[in-house]
Amino acid sequence: MGDRGYRRRFHSPSRGDLLSVGVIVVAAGLLAWVVTMHHGSSSVAAKPAPSMPAGSTVTLRGGVTTTTDVGLSMQQFVPGQCVTWNQTTVVNGVRPTLVVPCSHLHLIEISSGSLPITGLGSSFPGYAALNEYARKVCVQPDKDYLGYTLDPYGRFVGAGLVPTSGDWAQGDYTVWCDIQLTLATANGPLTAFTGEVRGANQTLLEPVGSCENALSSIPVPCTEPHIQQVTGNVDLTGKVLTMPKTTAQWQSILSPSCGQLALSFLGGSYPSGVQAGWYTIAPSSWTAGERIVQCTVGQIGAGGAWATITRSLKGAAR
Repeated sequence: MGDRGYRRRFHSPSRGDLLSVGVIVVAAGLLAWVVTMHHGSSSVAAKPAPSMPAGSTVTLRGGVTTTTDVGLSMQQFVPGQCVTWNQTTVVNGVRPTLVVPCSHLHLIEISSGSLPITGLGSSFPGYAALNEYARKVCVQPDKDYLGYTLDPYGRFVGAGLVPTSGDWAQGDYTVWCDIQLTLATANGPLTAFTGEVRGANQTLLEPVGSCENALSSIPVPCTEPHIQQVTGNVDLTGKVLTMPKTTAQWQSILSPSCGQLALSFLGGSYPSGVQAGWYTIAPSSWTAGERIVQCTVGQIGAGGAWATITRSLKGAAR
C-alpha cells in the first residue's frame, strides 16, 4: 500500500484478544482499510492528509498566509538567515522584518536567494497560483540548502516569500524560498521557533491529548468533531533498524507499547467501543529520519467505522 496522499496511517493494535487481521485495499495508494477482530469487527481507514501537507503554505510578503496586501519591509536576504516580524503590527503600511540570530525566536529560515518567477504571465496570477509555484520551485533549493530532503509530513515545511498584488504591479516577480514550522492550527499564524533547521529533528509530534479529525492532520479542540486522540509516543530509534513493511509487522512492534499508553490515558481499562491504535511512519518520513510513532485512541461506531465524537477520552474509564 502506498502512502501518497497520507501523512501517517492508522492501525488498531490488539489488546490481548486479537483473533485475526485482514487487509482490504481499495484503489491502491488512495485508500486502505485494515480490519482487526476484537470480539467483533472494526474497520480502520488510512487517515488522509490535506491536499498539501499541513502548513505547506506560502508566506506572502504581507507576512501572513492569507491574501493580505500589507507588505513586508523586504531585504536582500541570503540563505541561512533567520527572519521574524510582528504578524499583527503594521508600520507605515508594512510589517518591518528583522534578521536575528537563529538561536532567537524567528518565523522563517531563508533557504535561497531571490528567484525569478517565470511562466505565470504578466497579470497577477493570484495567491493560489503563487502558492503552488513556490511549493514546487522551492523543493530543490531547500534540499540544496539542507543537504537532504525535508520530511514531507514532518515538523518543518518549505514555503516562500512571494509578492503581493501591489509588488507584482510594480514589476516584482521574485520569490525567496524559506523553511518554517508546520502550522499548529488551520489558517493560523506562523509559529516562532528557535534553532537552525539544518540537522534538527523533523518529527512532527502533537501534544498528548490532542484530538484530530478525519480530514486533517492539524489538531482541533476536543469539543469539535474528531476521530482520534493522541495518548503518547513510542521512539523506535535503535530498536527497529528496518522500516516495517506490513500491517502485521507494525502491529507486532507497537501493540504492547501503544496498548499500555492507551490504558494509562483512559484510566486503567477500555470503555465500551473504545480502541487503541497508532499512526505508522510513511516511507518518505522514515527515509528523512523519523522514528517516533504517536499512539492514539478512538471510539468505534456502528458498522465498525471510527465514530466522530466531540469529547475527550482521557480518563474515560474512571
